[in-house]
Amino acid sequence: MRVFGPENHDTVTTKCALYASRLLKKPDQCLAVQLCSHLFWAVPTSRDNASTQLYRDGKRVLECLQKSLKIADTCMEQSMNVQLFVEILNRYLYYFEQKNEAVRKKPCFLWKFFLIKKKNAWILDRAQVHQRPR
Repeated sequence: MRVFGPENHDTVTTKCALYASRLLKKPDQCLAVQLCSHLFWAVPTSRDNASTQLYRDGKRVLECLQKSLKIADTCMEQSMNVQLFVEILNRYLYYFEQKNEAVRKKPCFLWKFFLIKKKNAWILDRAQVHQRPR
């Protein structure tokens, strides 16, 4: 979003993130919040010149990723839960490659992600053992 000035840009992006976190279905809410992270991290395009100021707020990106991880953890359906975790991990790695310093300085975020994933994998394994025909 390059059409707004800095003060309006912050207002619009914050409102978008707020409304994304108020969606009714948790999977939709999780996806919307992690997609809002892109509003806080502009990537140069072919139309940008060297003097173009890009809006980049790594801290807000990390907040969106953390919030989406918490929302994904509350999803009841395990198959959807795993899918959401994989999408969050993809988004995290994207920002890591984009050299987002806030994301790079928080390896504990990635550690929490793997702990939650491991817990959910254990739950899935237990559910599959109990569902096998005898």
